Amino acid sequence: MYWLAELWLSAAGLCDTAHREPLQDERLMLVLGLFAAHAARRAIESHYVTVFSEQARMHVISYIVGITFYLATPWTFYMASLMARKEGSSAAAGPLELALHALVMCGFWVGSVQQFRSHRALAELRSASGSDAPRAIGSFFMAKEKAAKSGQYFLPRGGWFDSVSCPHYLAELIIYASFLLAYLTSPLVW
Repeated sequence: MYWLAELWLSAAGLCDTAHREPLQDERLMLVLGLFAAHAARRAIESHYVTVFSEQARMHVISYIVGITFYLATPWTFYMASLMARKEGSSAAAGPLELALHALVMCGFWVGSVQQFRSHRALAELRSASGSDAPRAIGSFFMAKEKAAKSGQYFLPRGGWFDSVSCPHYLAELIIYASFLLAYLTSPLVW
C-alpha cells in the first residue's frame, strides 16, 4: 500500500524516493494492518449484522464523506510516518516500542470486540419481539430480513450499555486512540 503512496508523493514532488531506501516503519505497518482489519470488519458488519429498516435512506454526501474518510485515513498515517522520519524520529523496535505495539494491539482488540458486540446487540433489538431475538451470530443471516420488516426498537441492556449510552461509539474512540498510541513516541504527535 505504501509503495503506491510513495509513488504518488514522489510524482507530486513531495518526497524523493529515488535516492533512499524504502520506508520501513513498524508503526506504519502495524497501524495500516489494523486499520485494514477494522475497515474489513465494519464492511462485514454492515452487510451481515446491521439491520436497516426499509425506510432508511442515506444521503449521497454521507456516502462521499464516509468513503473519503476510509480512503484518507491511511494517508494521514503514512504522512505522519514520513514526517517523523524527516524529523529524525526513530522507528526502531526497542523495548518501549514493542510494549507500545502490544498496547496498541490490545486497545484495538478491546475496541473491535466491544464494537462488534454493541452492533450485534443493537441488531438483536430490531427483531419482531424481544423473545425471538437472535442470540448467535449465525442467526443474523436468517433473522436479518424479518427484523428489518418489523421496524421496532427496544432499549439495549447489558454489557457496556449499562454504563454508556453509545458503547459502539466509545469502542470506535478506543480503536482510534490505539492508532494514536502507536505514534506516542513521535514528537510530531504532540
